Amino acid sequence: MSLLRRLTGKPQPGAPVPAAPDPLARFRGFPEKLLRDFEILAHEQGLLATMQSNLPVDPNGAPIPWYTYPAIEYLRQFDLAGKSVFEFGCGNSSLFWSGLGAQVWSVDHDEGWHAKMAQASGPRQVFYLGTERDAYVGAIEKPGRTFDIVVIDGAWREDCVDPAIRHLAPGGMIVLDNADRDHEAGRLLRARDFFEVDFNGFGPINDYTWTTALFLPPAGTQLRISRPPLPVGGHPNNRGGV
Repeated sequence: MSLLRRLTGKPQPGAPVPAAPDPLARFRGFPEKLLRDFEILAHEQGLLATMQSNLPVDPNGAPIPWYTYPAIEYLRQFDLAGKSVFEFGCGNSSLFWSGLGAQVWSVDHDEGWHAKMAQASGPRQVFYLGTERDAYVGAIEKPGRTFDIVVIDGAWREDCVDPAIRHLAPGGMIVLDNADRDHEAGRLLRARDFFEVDFNGFGPINDYTWTTALFLPPAGTQLRISRPPLPVGGHPNNRGGV
């Protein structure tokens, strides 16, 4: 083989083409259960599809929120037909809530992101732009109504707490993403006697775990689960709820 071919790695004419490297080769010999866990997260939860698209999606490419997977699985159990959602911070979550049957109003502080979402909006979606704090926090006033679910997952989160509570319909709930980071927003909700339910774990995009929290009002929630749990990657003997 010539020096040039050795330096460039080009095979001699007629030489067999080497097989492509196996990306899972380094995992050979690992316990089978560990490989199964990896398969559930990468393929069945959709983390691989998310990393390939750089968007929060499920294995089929359908939009999901940038929440933890345990929270997403829980929220998917709700029948939200005819319900209302307001989001401080929009994105694939807006499409997710709409896909569950809800009417969705969202505000975002980023002009480019807002324009992208508004251009692709569906019939049950309204997007507001609030580049300054007061306009952003006050956007929840614009629809002139209360909401069954209010999501705090964008800018000025602590300032969004009071408006979220004031515009929460009786029996509704508040979703706070990154509750492990935004301690003050969580503290403010707990100080108003909201009951916190934390969903810790992996989720789309990130290479670490975090917390998506649901905050239930003192009188409880009137939102109803439409089916029993059916976890992604669950035991093969599990049956769909009836």
